[in-house]
Amino acid sequence: MITAKYITPPEECTGCALCANVCGHNAIRMAWSKEGFLVPQVNLDTCINCGACVKACPAQPVHLEELSRGAEDTLPPSPYGGWNTEKDTHLASSSGGIFTALAEQVFEAGGCVFGVVWENKVTARFTKAENKEELAGMRGSKYTQAVPGMVYREVKAELKKGRHVLFCGTSCQVYALKRYLRKDYENLLLIDILCHGVPSRNLLQSYIREMESTAGKELARIQFRDKAGNWQRYQVTKIFSDGSTLSHVNRED
Repeated sequence: MITAKYITPPEECTGCALCANVCGHNAIRMAWSKEGFLVPQVNLDTCINCGACVKACPAQPVHLEELSRGAEDTLPPSPYGGWNTEKDTHLASSSGGIFTALAEQVFEAGGCVFGVVWENKVTARFTKAENKEELAGMRGSKYTQAVPGMVYREVKAELKKGRHVLFCGTSCQVYALKRYLRKDYENLLLIDILCHGVPSRNLLQSYIREMESTAGKELARIQFRDKAGNWQRYQVTKIFSDGSTLSHVNRED
């Protein structure tokens, strides 16, 4: 298999995987670069040079110019604050638990929810939840780049069935979904997670190795925004395979 270097320069790529989803010949797959970021790889044996991936790519200069022009004509949104009044859900969530409240409304309408869960202690991935039990893994901040897979195709398939759909992702992923759908759907609810930027997956892997080496035992998972004790100074809590934990205030970790 011969692969191209990139669709858009790697330093401009957000790893949204829109290119892989729009490719009608499945010639594109997302892979981890040596720097630890998701980038597309094109199988030139399968690619027919139709240009669909380049045309769709949100990082192309022409699309960035369109966004800038559109922002000038857009009224600022009205801000509201809110939180989930169910205490356990509130505490189990990174922020106020609004995601869970909205998801439950979608389930009651017979819909489904797309969000991010941990596949393992290093990799986060998009998946679909059909009930409250499957929703639990989507709660909580995951400070790593999530693998989109073919989630935009899955969302469209559910929307075409007439189902209500809730999609929760970072702004670049939400924008990629909107570009993939190419029209508005009344039965689609979108949540943008306003992130601080995406760290390299290599950093997380290195951090985990250091934690395991220091503790002398395997790390099972990390809770990045543990509100136990004090929400204002939340903790980063490491949960080890033997059930023991190690916590540090976020700014001291």
